[in-house]
Amino acid sequence: KAKYYCDLCDFHLNEKTDCEKHWKDNRHSRKKKLNEMDKVLSSIPEPTDQQFAALTAAVEKVYGEHGI
Repeated sequence: KAKYYCDLCDFHLNEKTDCEKHWKDNRHSRKKKLNEMDKVLSSIPEPTDQQFAALTAAVEKVYGEHGI
């Protein structure tokens, strides 16, 4: 029966002042940042074969030099 709902946090609120407090809350801010990062990361295309080969070569070089 709440008047307001935060879809991001799945949180129900009754008053407008509660909404303002919720938006400023650290938990809401962290979820918002994580949601934005997920959107950015999901929009990055898969690496090309050349990029994958270059990354593989770099990892193998570090492994050969440091044995990690």
